[in-house]
Amino acid sequence: MVRIIKKSTILKKRLILALAASLFIGVSFCLPQKTLAAFNPSSVLPDETFTSVSSMTQQQIQVFLNARSGILKSYTETRASYIGPNNDWLAQGKPASEIIWRVANWYGISPQIIITTLEKEESLVSMASPPQWRIDSAMGYAFFDSPSADTHCLASGTLAATTNPTGSCRGFAIQVDWGTSGALEPNFTHAKDVGQNRTICSIYNPPPSPTYGAYWCYPNELTTVYIGNRATASIYSYTPYLTVGPSFYNIYNSFFNPYDYRVTSAVNPPTAMSKGQVATAQIKVTNTGSATWYNSGPNPVTLLRAPFGYGSALSTWDPVYWINNTQIKMVEASVAPGEVATFNMNYVGNPPPGRYVDKWIPHIFGVGPMQDRGMEFWVNRV
Repeated sequence: MVRIIKKSTILKKRLILALAASLFIGVSFCLPQKTLAAFNPSSVLPDETFTSVSSMTQQQIQVFLNARSGILKSYTETRASYIGPNNDWLAQGKPASEIIWRVANWYGISPQIIITTLEKEESLVSMASPPQWRIDSAMGYAFFDSPSADTHCLASGTLAATTNPTGSCRGFAIQVDWGTSGALEPNFTHAKDVGQNRTICSIYNPPPSPTYGAYWCYPNELTTVYIGNRATASIYSYTPYLTVGPSFYNIYNSFFNPYDYRVTSAVNPPTAMSKGQVATAQIKVTNTGSATWYNSGPNPVTLLRAPFGYGSALSTWDPVYWINNTQIKMVEASVAPGEVATFNMNYVGNPPPGRYVDKWIPHIFGVGPMQDRGMEFWVNRV
């Protein structure tokens, strides 16, 4: 496990990270770069997501935890730890959901970000019976990679001793409070390198000894990442390894964004169609969320034309493919996470001559559209 060792970690070395750009090959299907890699290492999550304190109430946090297998669904703090901005709120006997909710509201960090960090660091959302050291180092705050090595907090003296009887950073409540107030929040608020490049380790290596600190890599393993916003700055400050970006992104999305996708392939219609000409097209997307998609039932997944409410002028209205001229049926009865969904359609060159553009976005009935990843078909009616 990667561990944070102090409240504000801002790395000073900066180089340029070469981000590989790719181009989807096709005549009329336009894919921006973000489609090919939904995860962006320079913008792991939006700033507003990071600070959305109102994203969950305490009750919603508890319901969320109850739906998972981890210990936090039933955990109550056993230590007589005082936490909060004034170190005056006794956490002993309080449930994990209340501790998370209070800490989020005290320091202005989304409870979803705290929950994601708890899972990233010690798997407490998913692990039913973790060893005690995982609970004691719940946020990985001030711990090296040995479960007993919390020497930073032991060395912090009076503050640690007066807020935690053990005189250390051990304990769930202390970890959630200090990991948020001492790392997530200040590394967001005081980020100084937004819009610049930051040097970090490309991979994680266990340090040869504690004297190396929690972060260590060979010189040839150093790389740089462009810091696109404050949320990204905080995530890489908490754990300065390039691999933490996709890890944090994937955990967050699996928990709180059950519907997501990436484009797998497309079969384009002709770039030019004459009057009455019929052509077929196809879009395949991979389900990268945590929910299974269905083509029937209360929440079917379709391909919806944007802007919403405006149908395709090229639609044949063929019920084999089209629900109406605004939506395309999903071929598969169900598509589990990691599987590929197929959307077939046929076009007919009936509208007047001109250029026609159909923008497509996966849509969940009763929930709403997924992210717009720039999928477009364009056809010239000649």
